[in-house]
Amino acid sequence: MPLHKYGWQIGYNEPHHVNATFGADYEAQNNSYNVPPFWIYNAMINLPVSSSSWVHFAWQNIFNKNALIFSCFNCGVPYNGYAAPHPTTAYSTSAHLVTSTTTTAGAR
Repeated sequence: MPLHKYGWQIGYNEPHHVNATFGADYEAQNNSYNVPPFWIYNAMINLPVSSSSWVHFAWQNIFNKNALIFSCFNCGVPYNGYAAPHPTTAYSTSAHLVTSTTTTAGAR
């Protein structure tokens, strides 16, 4: 069965001024983490600080969903095997991460 994942994103863009996005990814029933379905939300914004410099802020996995320190052996959602349900390892998502970056355009 193929992996099921859906996503959406809302964006705002004002050229040379500000752009921002807010979105989510839905990891459906059959997902690569072997856990029940869940949502992960992300956001970012770019702001000008001068005519040639920008600052970028991003926040991934805002609500820290399914972010564990370790994987859990045989704790995942089992799938049907030939003789009995086959246990799987539950994998964690990355913990929420906040990043900040600055960009400066070179002289032309």
